[in-house]
Amino acid sequence: MNRGLSDGFHILGVKGEYRIPLRSVKEINNLSGPKEVVFLATKANDATEAAEALLPLAKENSVVVSLQNGICEDALAEILGRHRVIGCVVAWGASMHGPGELEITSEENLSSVAWTTDRKTSFRS
Repeated sequence: MNRGLSDGFHILGVKGEYRIPLRSVKEINNLSGPKEVVFLATKANDATEAAEALLPLAKENSVVVSLQNGICEDALAEILGRHRVIGCVVAWGASMHGPGELEITSEENLSSVAWTTDRKTSFRS
């Protein structure tokens, strides 16, 4: 298992330096048991296949946060159920220097916007 998957993330850049312990997996089939919250960070072309693999792990009240910048939510909702999918646009730039090594490169305020797929509720940070 590589460092990015076993030790979490080392994030550095214009806003400081952080170490974030996080259990992540490279393949969904490496997960076990039902999940309450999943942050889905795939290429948009792989999102529906990932959703199909996640479905057996989803509970009725599970939430999947799609990090594909508003591209895949409707397709994910068809597979996972509209009540489980939250869309998210990440409004900052970063570079990956290796597994688990991320550099934030945007100097402006870091922000993100998320919404439910019924478009009735939104969140901003």
